[in-house]
Amino acid sequence: MVQIRKLASEIMGSYIISIASKTSPKQLKKLLESQLDALKSSGNYRERQSYLVICQSVLQANRDLFKLAYAPQLELHFRNERITCVRQLLAQICVESSRTSPCL
Repeated sequence: MVQIRKLASEIMGSYIISIASKTSPKQLKKLLESQLDALKSSGNYRERQSYLVICQSVLQANRDLFKLAYAPQLELHFRNERITCVRQLLAQICVESSRTSPCL
């Protein structure tokens, strides 16, 4: 079940990249804002984890889009995260994003 959820999140991240290449970042934000906001502010840690997997796949595909749309949001929403697996995924994203240039 967890693997299926992770795969679906990775597919959604690649879908975000395909939309971003056809539209401006503001239009992209309007299209996906409600779904992504629901994931990142959910009380269920699996949904927050799915949001971070989406962020990670966006980071791997398009670093500039990640810096523009996701990096500022991560610190605001996950600063006081208590669930260990979500914090570990957030740490992986931070390490991966700071390899070439720090964005968080």
